[in-house]
Amino acid sequence: MQEDLQKLNEINEDLQRQIRQRMGDCLEDLNFDQLHCLEQDMENAVQFIRQRKYKVIATQIDTKKKKVRNEREIHRGLLQEFDLPKEEPQYGLVDDGEYHHVLGYDNSSHVLALRLQPCPLPPNLHAGGAAGTGSGSCVTTYTLL
Repeated sequence: MQEDLQKLNEINEDLQRQIRQRMGDCLEDLNFDQLHCLEQDMENAVQFIRQRKYKVIATQIDTKKKKVRNEREIHRGLLQEFDLPKEEPQYGLVDDGEYHHVLGYDNSSHVLALRLQPCPLPPNLHAGGAAGTGSGSCVTTYTLL
């Protein structure tokens, strides 16, 4: 039993010496070959740590990509469930308040670009005061130079 305890103490002292050497202490007693082995051990440890770090990062990236893909599927499903159109902007041209389909309309100086956005309509006051709301579109205009 005394021998086992002595072996454990020797192993403990050896490990503590190795730790001190890796921290840069107690290097005076080492010859060139021992220093070279210590350098190789430290390079191998750095390489192992770097590989492990890259694996953790790659796993995190894959997890985030899966979450984003899942959220997009949920969003697409909700759009279909509520019969909402895909969010594609609608554009047109206006010349003094009149809509035109052709981009090359005559060289008028008052040509404006439009973007139609869905928005609720105000209550229809002309239909007997009924307070019904419907979906229409709000118009944003941009002057073309």
